[in-house]
Amino acid sequence: MRCLTLAQAWLELGGRAECWGSVSLTFAERRAAGLGVPVVDRPPDAAAVMLVDVYSQSERLALAGWRGAIRRVLIDDLGGAVPTGYDAVWNPNGYGDSKLYPGFSGDVIGGAGCVPIRRDLPPWAGGRTGAVSFGGGDLPLALRSALLRLPRALAAPEGWGVGEHTPPGWRRARENDTWADLSQAAWLITGAGSTIWEAAAVGIPVVAVVFAENQALVGDWAALQGAPVVDIRNRDDPDDIVDALATQVKRARALPRLHSGADAVARRLMGMST
Repeated sequence: MRCLTLAQAWLELGGRAECWGSVSLTFAERRAAGLGVPVVDRPPDAAAVMLVDVYSQSERLALAGWRGAIRRVLIDDLGGAVPTGYDAVWNPNGYGDSKLYPGFSGDVIGGAGCVPIRRDLPPWAGGRTGAVSFGGGDLPLALRSALLRLPRALAAPEGWGVGEHTPPGWRRARENDTWADLSQAAWLITGAGSTIWEAAAVGIPVVAVVFAENQALVGDWAALQGAPVVDIRNRDDPDDIVDALATQVKRARALPRLHSGADAVARRLMGMST
């Protein structure tokens, strides 16, 4: 989704864009189709800029040597060593900084002005009920069990949820426009991932949940902004987790307002490709 948000800005600057790989989530597939960005099985023979958005180190190494692109850009969330062959790193998170990549002499694109947030997000309208959003991926069993118990723990028979992780009795937000519904909630419990940046743009009070190692830096950033963070990486008791969520909901806090940095990143990449 972050690549497609950047692709939209790239197209508006007069470029062409395509995604190489496969799409398993229907909302991402619809987003690509709506933008007119084809999803192809193999890369083109030549490209101005290739962005590599994979976590596999072996794939990162292999693509660093692909000579079909004028410039090769690694998309990275965590920091660390950058394989030889990349001209730039784009850290598409609010905490992105060159200090995360010691020894890398190429460009580092990151920070609050470089987060690829969709422009069509509505402002927070507030409401009486809460919401949860954990995307389309798998969740730890203990967290799934905790979400099933959340309505009772909060004495909240109504609320909003996204996809299959919607608590029982709560309404599912529209798949093709989740924020139209989530923006009507009083607060949002969400994983410490890309939804955090969208929540910051919308202005809704949040509780961030860290359940995977690649979410730790997002959780740290949210905590620095004063938002409550529930780290469940070493918790396997659903009752313990739901109690923590119910407690922190009372302290939910809006994050500093972010605006889409996709245009700025696209302009910077286009300047690199000439």
